[in-house]
Amino acid sequence: MDNLGDIRLFVEAALQGSLSAAGRKLGLSPAAASARLVKLESQLRTQLFERSTRMLRLTDEGRMYLAHCQHALQTLDDARAALQLGRASVSGALRVSATSDFGRSVLRHWLDEFNQLHPQVHFTLVLSDSLSHLLQDDIDLAIRFGVPTDSSMIAKRLADNRRVLCA
Repeated sequence: MDNLGDIRLFVEAALQGSLSAAGRKLGLSPAAASARLVKLESQLRTQLFERSTRMLRLTDEGRMYLAHCQHALQTLDDARAALQLGRASVSGALRVSATSDFGRSVLRHWLDEFNQLHPQVHFTLVLSDSLSHLLQDDIDLAIRFGVPTDSSMIAKRLADNRRVLCA
């Protein structure tokens, strides 16, 4: 794929009917555009254009290659657009571990609200009062009370937890 820029130049030159116009569109000087086209033709071992000082015309091989290149470039552009679209929305699977009471009384409602905004996110809620081992239990996010015992973990304060002792 090291010649993708050369292929884009070839397609643009075929569409514009001018190598210098294609080069300008892609930010290349006429000499650089010509050198890149010569390099592509030598790699392919075929002549893609019949050239004159006033005209650029595709050869039969050039027409065949153009059809395939346009399809390939469109596929690559579609893939790039799909990635950009995927970044615009939140999606995926998330395994969340929390204590039983907090998960049932608070977290479940928060996750329901989040899921209404982002329906492509699929949650698995693991409720347990014991500590989860994030890697062994395949947990993405653990919500617990207190200070984590493992200092290598990243902890974020979500809320205050005030308790009152009653007797």
